[in-house]
Amino acid sequence: MPFLNSANAIAKKYKKQCFNNHVLPLVGSKEETHIQKASKVGSISHELNKTMKKIASEYGYTDKIVWYSAKGTFITKMMRLGYEAPDIAVMCGNSAATIYKNYFKPKDPKSIKNDLNKRFLLSGNFKVK
Repeated sequence: MPFLNSANAIAKKYKKQCFNNHVLPLVGSKEETHIQKASKVGSISHELNKTMKKIASEYGYTDKIVWYSAKGTFITKMMRLGYEAPDIAVMCGNSAATIYKNYFKPKDPKSIKNDLNKRFLLSGNFKVK
């Protein structure tokens, strides 16, 4: 997966301290067995979810939110920026089919209509009703 240079430098710095395929170290020297390390990762995930729910509540955000939500947001933003699903899939460890099926949310019809009207009005008198 391609990283920004700054993110790559951080990942390289902590590479030997990481568990499984995690980029940053999540476990310390206390966690010796695979089960202990996996449990620690689960505990961190749980605490992150609780914190995100508190923050969301303070800002009036009522949709379900978990740390994994960032992946879906990233995928949708990358697609809206014009990146292709196969390229995003490589970055996220998914297939392009998974990206389309589970993550990408198409624009609403009104937004599409407005966009088409703007683009085609520049080239002629065509207008979508």
